[in-house]
Amino acid sequence: MPLTHPPNIVHPYIAKSCASWTDADLRLCNVNIVDVGPSTFFDIQDLPDPSVSPAILNAKLSYRQQPQPPHTHTALTNEERIFFQNLQAAMEPGPHQHAAVVEFTLHLLHVLGFTQPNTSKQDAGKERRVLRREHDLPLFMCGRTVHAIADICLLVSSTSSLDGDTVLLLVKATSPTTTTVTETSSTSSTRASAAEAQLFAQAVAAFQCENRARRRARLPPIETQVIPAMLV
Repeated sequence: MPLTHPPNIVHPYIAKSCASWTDADLRLCNVNIVDVGPSTFFDIQDLPDPSVSPAILNAKLSYRQQPQPPHTHTALTNEERIFFQNLQAAMEPGPHQHAAVVEFTLHLLHVLGFTQPNTSKQDAGKERRVLRREHDLPLFMCGRTVHAIADICLLVSSTSSLDGDTVLLLVKATSPTTTTVTETSSTSSTRASAAEAQLFAQAVAAFQCENRARRRARLPPIETQVIPAMLV
């Protein structure tokens, strides 16, 4: 008798790309997602104040859901103007909303300094951080290599072809939807779970990429790795 399995579930002998992962795949991989507060997650009591302009930090939404700086009569810098343009585009429903959310997130990460080198390192001046969209992370499973495409990936770009890039952050933009009277909380929860599962698959792919780079550099593989990731 031929082996059969549900089409949307990761089978122990079947590989599937990241885009096809659902919450059922997390259960099959024995993965549990636990919600914790910011202080527990970051292991600090108080988060540092963001070093961004007051116009961005104190922005509010108008009744039409259009982002407005706190003082509309004050001239905005070019960076602030681009921020509000991208934010408004990301809030407008439509076929291009997903791309707009990605574009806004890229700009936001730049504004928050994610592309700046880590000053705590001795060779910080040599570190080159880059943001890439639609970054392909090969995912090896069940004897096959499939694809895990990250909407946004923050990398430390390597200067050597042998070392490979180091993943610092993964970002997935959830599919934009318009709420209707027929949409239930269960439907929304299922959509969020699928996004979390796909983000998990990307993290596994990033972990594999790190160890492949270490093998090429003749370094021992790492057994564990913390890979920051977020949904937007």
